[in-house]
This record gives sequence, structure tokens and C-alpha cells, in this order.
Amino acid sequence: MAHPKKVFVSALLSIFTSGLVALAPVQAKLTLINTLLSSSQSEYDKGNYLVSLKLSERALEVAQESKAGALAEASALLNVTLNLSALGQYDAAEQDFKKLLAMLDQYKLMRYPVAILAFNNYAAHTRNLGRYTEAEAFLNKAVDLGTRNFGVNSVQNVLSVNNLASLYLSWGKLKEAEALVDRTIELAKAPKAKNTIAGPYSLFNQSKLAELKGDYKEAQVLLQKALEQATTIYGAKHAYVSLVYKGGLAKKKKKNYDFEK
Repeated sequence: MAHPKKVFVSALLSIFTSGLVALAPVQAKLTLINTLLSSSQSEYDKGNYLVSLKLSERALEVAQESKAGALAEASALLNVTLNLSALGQYDAAEQDFKKLLAMLDQYKLMRYPVAILAFNNYAAHTRNLGRYTEAEAFLNKAVDLGTRNFGVNSVQNVLSVNNLASLYLSWGKLKEAEALVDRTIELAKAPKAKNTIAGPYSLFNQSKLAELKGDYKEAQVLLQKALEQATTIYGAKHAYVSLVYKGGLAKKKKKNYDFEK
């Protein structure tokens, strides 16, 4: 009997393909790739990493077979690396991350948002493996790309700056972290950052900073605000909400209780 998730993926691919035959060949392929990647991201957000990986691998196949362009292929490969890392397939993810960075450089794609995401994702991968110095270098590169191509206070810098602040907080580098947390607050105020991860992520990092400074009550307040904002923007079942809660709210409650006791 076929695995339920495999059947689900096959059904999705069949639906996507059959619905696009009326479009012009090149446009149909690009539309299919975008649809597959969008669905892959949706499944990733639900924690369905294997389904997400299959969809992103199919998108990569379509991009390569149809010669849809380097940008489409890089976008698909980016999703593949993200899922491989999430599934714990670290060696395969590492190889594909290196392939992706080489592709971005070869085809002069460093000015596109996909490059910023690539360095952020590679940083997350190396951070999870305890390679903080490498993660720092990748995130500084992402911030540099975002600043040079889109501006210091651009929404493209939101993820990079917050991720770098989070890295320094985990690393215990409070001086570096504090300066970046202040910057995340300013980034969250930008009009284009409204109803994005900018607000919740900044509040989450502010909470972590307060915790490391010993102000557990303030940490609790800030984390609760992060949870409320993430829930309002994305819905209670979204992965971001789960990450905010698992990232510290339960721990803060216990730690705050112990502190008050």
C-alpha cells in the first residue's frame, strides 16, 4: 500500500500539471514551478517537510528540464536545501547549499532576494550544527546584500538582522546583540514591515535579551506580545506561532514563577 503522503504528493503534482496545459509552454512551466514552490512552502509551514521536499524537488526538475532560467532553478534548489536540513539530511543539504551559492555567483543573482534567503538558510543550517562563526559570516553577507541592493531599512533586511541578533543572543554576545535588537525595532516600524514577521521576531529577540539581562518579568511581557502578534498575523496554527511559544514562552512562565517565588 502506498504511503499516504506519497499519494498526496502525486495527486498534487497531477493537479498542478493538468491545470496548466492550456498556457504557453514557457509560461506554463514558470507557473508550475511557482505553484509547486508555493505549495512546498505551505507544507513546510505545517511541518510536513517530506511533502514539502518532494514538491520542491519536482519544481527543481521542471526548472532544469524546461530551462526556465537560473533564477527559477535557484529558487527551487533553495527550497530543497531548506527541507533537507529540516529533515536532518545534513550532508545532502550541505552539498546543495554550496551548489546554490555557486549558482547564485555564476549567474549574477546576488542582487535578488533569493540570495538573501540562501545565506539566511545556510546560516540556520550551520547554526543548528553548532558552527556559529560560519553562521555569523553568512548572516553578515545577507545583511550586506540587503543593504546594498534594497537599502538599510528595507524589508529585505528584516530576516537577516533578526537572525543575526538571535545568533548573538544564543552565543552570549550581548553587546553585539543589543545593537541589532535596537535595529530590529526600527525595521519593524517601516510601513512595508506591517503584518510581517518583523514585529513578532523583534519582540521575540527583545524578550531573549531581557531574559539574558535577568529581567524575567519583562521577558514574559515581550514574549506574550510576540505570540499575540504572530497569532493575529498568521493564525494560531501557523509554524511561526509554534516557534514563538516553543522558543521561550513556557520556559519564561516557569522561570518567572521561580523568580517570584
